[in-house]
Amino acid sequence: MKIDELDMENFVTLTLGAMYLFLLFCFGFSKQILLANSTDDNKGKDLLAGKVISQSLGCMACHSLDGSEGVGPSWKGIAGTTRELDSGEKIVADHFYLEESIIQPNSKVLLNYPAIMPSYDLMHRELDEIVEFIESLN
Repeated sequence: MKIDELDMENFVTLTLGAMYLFLLFCFGFSKQILLANSTDDNKGKDLLAGKVISQSLGCMACHSLDGSEGVGPSWKGIAGTTRELDSGEKIVADHFYLEESIIQPNSKVLLNYPAIMPSYDLMHRELDEIVEFIESLN
């Protein structure tokens, strides 16, 4: 009878331990999957929001998304490239430059483009969404 009690005690201990590990394993992976999906969903929503905001502001009247030239430079492939300003200075079109170009567009004007873009007073989140949308076009 003592052997049966030990076997039952070991069985219960092993079963509870296995259940604990199983739940820990499942919860850990499901949490990672949820976080990954949440991040992807939010990123997609941010990009969509950036596109919608830029369209509502009329940006597409001067900036194309397909590489074709217009009154302003195309947004396709612009992020991360070295651009020449009308002052002769060369600058990388990084996140900060793109933000500055939206809120103070005439502070650094690209060569061969007129300084006619209006400035925009946007919330930081809106500004980030537009810039992330531009960056996604690379």
